[in-house]
Amino acid sequence: MLKNINENTIDEVWHKNYFEICKLRLSKSSYQIMIETINDIIDEKLKSNSKLVVRSIFPRNTWRNTIWEEAFTKACSQDDCYSGQFVGLLVCQELILRDETWYFIKTDVSSNMVYFTK
Repeated sequence: MLKNINENTIDEVWHKNYFEICKLRLSKSSYQIMIETINDIIDEKLKSNSKLVVRSIFPRNTWRNTIWEEAFTKACSQDDCYSGQFVGLLVCQELILRDETWYFIKTDVSSNMVYFTK
């Protein structure tokens, strides 16, 4: 579950149409690996008592030969900025779907989103 600071529940990702189009361009196996990796990273954060997930912990500018390559090459037509946004939206989607309650704030640094749980 994802909420803003005012406790309003967020039910869907931002830029939903763009997000859904990009998702359709991915192979099912690549999409699944990305989702599993995102959830593994979130689980590791929770186990370490960090309770903070920052978009910047996910790759940006380094797409080739990684699990994120299809986000860059297929989903977002080799646009680095859009690829970063898309991966950020995947993170957002997974936090919406999780059982824990997550909150978010947007930082001024590189338009990053900071997610946290109490």
